[in-house]
Amino acid sequence: MMGTGSTGYADLVAVSLEVALMSFMFASILAIPLGILCGRSKACMAVVNPLTRMLKAISPLVWFPVMAIVVGGLYGSHLLEASPGRSFIRCAFTVALCSLWPALAGTALGVASIEKGHIDVARMLKLSMGTRLCRIVVPAALPPIIDGQRLSMGIGWMMVLAAEMLARVPGLAGFAWDVLQKGGRAALPQIAVAVVTFAGIGLLLDQMMVALRRSVTYVPSGAA
Repeated sequence: MMGTGSTGYADLVAVSLEVALMSFMFASILAIPLGILCGRSKACMAVVNPLTRMLKAISPLVWFPVMAIVVGGLYGSHLLEASPGRSFIRCAFTVALCSLWPALAGTALGVASIEKGHIDVARMLKLSMGTRLCRIVVPAALPPIIDGQRLSMGIGWMMVLAAEMLARVPGLAGFAWDVLQKGGRAALPQIAVAVVTFAGIGLLLDQMMVALRRSVTYVPSGAA
């Protein structure tokens, strides 16, 4: 059976998925609110846009030691006592920092491109800011937001490969790296299975985002 010790094939897949989904959650929590702010404020966009262009080029090889220091500090302050292990958190944070930029860009672009008529309707109805966001801004911008999330998910899933190897997390990529170091060419079949599985899961995740994107329709509820 693929896996080492008590770790089986399903466990390896589950760990990699947990890393990817947690990093996707971290990235979304940061990217979507900031993207909405940038889309609604030209001043914020002017500040964030150049920073985004610089930071998105940084590889996980650079982010990983930064996250190692940050996570180590959080564990030292007991803020992560009830969380998974340090390696898992380092891996998820690293992947999140590498994948949040498409989600940020998609959200900002979607919000900035909302038709002026929708905003005028919200003003005429004297809707509060929270109501505007929930009933006008986010629904109208949802298609490009999902497009950004799709790119973010794809990049994040690719980054899991590098992050698991760096953090020594016992997922599919971490397993493939370990058997390569220990088994050489004899480990090729196991590595091939891990790679095919990784590719298949990546395709499945992408198709889920495509299906979600196709299901999106928008009728401004404030205009009803």
